[in-house]
Amino acid sequence: MRHGEISPGEASEPPVDVVVFTPGTVGPPGRRLFLVQIVTLADALTVKFEKIQLAALARHLERLLGDLPPPDPDECRRARSGLIRPARPAWVAGEIGLAWDQRRDRFLISLEEEAPEGDPTAQHVTLAITRAQATAFVQRTAELLAAGRPLCPLCGDPVDPDGHMCPRSN
Repeated sequence: MRHGEISPGEASEPPVDVVVFTPGTVGPPGRRLFLVQIVTLADALTVKFEKIQLAALARHLERLLGDLPPPDPDECRRARSGLIRPARPAWVAGEIGLAWDQRRDRFLISLEEEAPEGDPTAQHVTLAITRAQATAFVQRTAELLAAGRPLCPLCGDPVDPDGHMCPRSN
């Protein structure tokens, strides 16, 4: 994940202001599909993420939020949202970039579709989210990750719905 602070004019395309930026899952623990839904005034997009990508984005947002004034709690409550159903991903997230635009008081998130290098049809979007949206995203991601498969008390690995062959049980 790329991250940093950008100055005006550094972005290759103008960022799209986001109304809803929320993570969610479809399916039972152990077989969940991790999604991020993005809603703007003009469109909606659902992108499939790997669990590790979702966790990394939330972790980096949380770290950057720690260096900024906290957002209004009422704005954070309004920014919380679940997935709009049906949630079908349009594409799979590949490279993710994160930057703080101090001038706009927004996080900029760049999402690129996972595709072969040089693929001219690969999708790309740059989003602008508020500190409240970022805070809600971090909180919702933590809830989703905590709601996953239970961990084995012996080895700490996730227990599959069909059972678990613990290496420490021998």
